[in-house]
Parts: sequence; structure tokens; C-alpha cells
Amino acid sequence: EIESVHTKHFSRACYEALRDTHVPITLLQEGEVEYALSSCMFTEVLQAFVSVDDLSAHLSSNAQTMTGSKLGAVIGTLLRIVPGSNDRIFFYFGAEIASLDEVTTNRVLMDDDDDFTASDVQSLTIENDAADIMQSLDDEEEAHIDHLHPDSCNPPMFFRFTLDQKLANLNDVLALKKSATLAAQVSLFHAPQRKLPKPHALVVAKLQNALNSFASEQTLEKFRFLGRSLTEEDFKVVMQNISKTKHHFLKIPLEFFISRSNSLVPADNPTGSNQNDLDHGFSVLVEELDRAGFTIRASHESFLVLDESASRDVLPYWCFVQVRKPRGNIIIRVYHPLGDKAAEEQAKTTLQFVNNICKRTNQLLLLDSLYMTKNASNLLICEDDEPAEGNKETNVTATYACPVQHKTAMPLHR
Repeated sequence: EIESVHTKHFSRACYEALRDTHVPITLLQEGEVEYALSSCMFTEVLQAFVSVDDLSAHLSSNAQTMTGSKLGAVIGTLLRIVPGSNDRIFFYFGAEIASLDEVTTNRVLMDDDDDFTASDVQSLTIENDAADIMQSLDDEEEAHIDHLHPDSCNPPMFFRFTLDQKLANLNDVLALKKSATLAAQVSLFHAPQRKLPKPHALVVAKLQNALNSFASEQTLEKFRFLGRSLTEEDFKVVMQNISKTKHHFLKIPLEFFISRSNSLVPADNPTGSNQNDLDHGFSVLVEELDRAGFTIRASHESFLVLDESASRDVLPYWCFVQVRKPRGNIIIRVYHPLGDKAAEEQAKTTLQFVNNICKRTNQLLLLDSLYMTKNASNLLICEDDEPAEGNKETNVTATYACPVQHKTAMPLHR
């Protein structure tokens, strides 16, 4: 019994020493690692099927692959190698997580039928989803504590991985050359009787989200090469996978000109009197997006946007403009293989395009109102028709003034 308690204390001490941010331990002997783990058991907490074109016949056994390197980088964002473990044992080095809110990334609030609502349709799948791991965690926490084994509290968080059920070290992951099932196991002092301790569950959920993002990025990379041959179903898969990646997004509130009020009305606040007018505004906006030379319609509310110079055979990035009628706004989402900075720059370019489309939409609504009512709004034509001093031309400063297509002068005889 004394030996058992001692090994548990030693295991916790090693873990805390490895995590020490000021003077972390950098050297452990293989025997010390074995002793620290002798009080632990590993339980599998998640699986990820990684789809890779078979490269085993073309590369040496130790040669790293792009997919393996990316997967290793994902693991490295949360876990580090335990020295003296032959690169087989990892420990969690991140900050302590207090709640699930710290695990989930901030994303745009989506509707149930949103194009970008994630679902299990990607070709790279993650089992034991983080939501399942965390299900009822808070609701059952108090009841769960009563069922915990006395020694199960505060076990160290060591991890190890398997590839197709075989223990793997970091080099095995980096040299991944064919499709395989990657499984993660976490250390406990005793098998969980109902579920993982809360600190473990939160870290596993964080790892789960990171692997979800990796899987989706791999899927997006594959679909980029379909280019102009993308189908409606392909777009559905792409949009649902973008929601699981780290991508750049912008939200643009919409407003439409309403003739009966002779003003711009926010699209997120429809009333019984202006609902039909706002619906018409949305219809014109979608038609203009569909008509634009830089867009490819992906669904009834979303459009793929590509610069004029961008290849249509191998897409350089994913940029979607989504018209969200229930929320009265437009969302720009950009995932770029070159990273966050490139995605941000592309989003800024697309924002200018969207602003131009929104302006043209309101110009069309104003012109339609002019035709129907024979009255021009000051948003279309400025009321100030007095020429500036020394200038015979009229100062037109209306917000939605249209480009002059034809001009003629008619002399008046008094």
C-alpha cells in the first residue's frame, strides 16, 4: 500500500515538474519514466481516421510526409514529449481549463439549417466527438464525485497514441504514409467507472477539437483540386468542414431601402409592414451576387467568391459569402492554406466586393422606387441642385447616386 501511494505521488510529481513553466524538468531516465507510469493505466478516449494516399512504396520508412508533419504539429499544440520515453509518452503542457467555454472556439452563431452547420459528412472522421465526451458533465458532476475511486482524483495527464492499434511514437506519426486510425489514450490511476475526471475530459475535448480541425483541413485540401467540377454536394461537404477549421470571418449587417418609409431599414428588424419589402431586398441582393462575375453559387444562400486572377481548376483558397436572411446580415468566411494572415487579406478584398454589391442592390431599389412613385429619394439624387461657386456643374453627393449614363442640356427661354 505504501509503495502504491509512493508511485502515485512520484507520478504526479513528475507530471508537475514537466509542466513547471519556470524550471521545467528536461531529463528523465527511462527507468524513472517506467516507474512514474507503473501506477497508471491508459484508457482510449478518441479515434481519428486519417486518409492518406499510399506513399509507402515511394518513400523510405523514416521519411516524413506532409500529412504526418501536419498531424504532428496538431498534437504539438497541446502535448509535449516526456523525456526518456523514446518519444512514445506525451504530457499536457497547456494551461488548466476551467470550463467547456474555454475549449470551444468562438464562431459565428448559426441557424439549425445553416449551410455551415457541421455534420458528420467529411471523409476524415473523428469518433467519440468532444460533445459526447462532455455530455452532461456539469449536470452529473456532483453525482459523479460520489462514485469516484478514492485514488482517482488528480491523476497526471500523460498521453500515448496508437496507429491501427499499434503503439506509435512521434516519428511514426510524422512518417505516416498510408491511411490509418489514430487513437489517443490518456492516463488514469483507475478505470473510469462512469466517465473521465473533469480536467481530463476538458483536455481530451480540446484535443478532439484540434483533430476535428485537422481532419477538416485535410478534406478541404482534397476538394480544392476539384476546382470547377465541384458539385452541389461537394460544396455542402466543404461548407460544413469549414465550420470546424480555424478560419477568418466577417459579419456585415444589411439594410435595404424601403420605398414607403423613404429610408434605409435594418434587415434584422422586420415588421409586419416592411417584411415584404425586405424580402424583395434580399431577392435583389441574391440575384446580384449570382450575376457577379466573381461568384459561383454553392447553395440557395451561399456563394463561392474567387478573384478574377484565381485559378478555377485548383482553387487557391475557400472564400464564401453567405446571405443570412433570418439574421439580416452577410457572413464572409475564408479558409486559406497559407494561414490566418492570407485569409484575413482575402477577407478584406471580399469585403470590398460585398460592399459594392450591397450598394448596387440599394441603388436598384431606389431606381425601382423612382420609377414606381415618380419621386426621387435624396439618397439617390441630392436635393441641393445649386451649382458651387465658379462651377456650372451640380454637386451630387447622394449616398447611392448612380453613375451618369447620359447627360443633355435643355436651354430654358424666359
